[in-house]
Amino acid sequence: ADRLATSAVPVRSAFDASLQTILADPNQLRLAAAADGRSVGYLHGLVHPALHASGNNAWVDELWVDEDVRRRGVARALMTAFDVGVRTGAVQVTLATTRAGARYAALGYTESAVYLEKGLAPHP
Repeated sequence: ADRLATSAVPVRSAFDASLQTILADPNQLRLAAAADGRSVGYLHGLVHPALHASGNNAWVDELWVDEDVRRRGVARALMTAFDVGVRTGAVQVTLATTRAGARYAALGYTESAVYLEKGLAPHP
């Protein structure tokens, strides 16, 4: 988690709780990529109803590829598998990126919005 492009500081207990929630939710998709017997990437996404989309929206929440195998098609394969996996349940796929806009454009994505975030204090 420390290699993701995020402003959040990972907290193990929160990570574990989130992972359990994700694994239990059938609307959350988890894809993994492996090479030479080790994990080299993953994609986490979800499908949810969206009024603006006139149907379900598939959101790519996290995509990570190990630096050692970048630029070898791993991200493209994960994104393609996600597209196939959500095709019957969603009318569009959306995501936010800070560093890979050109790579997503090469996969057919177009810029449509500005992504903003606001941190919230934990619940007491």
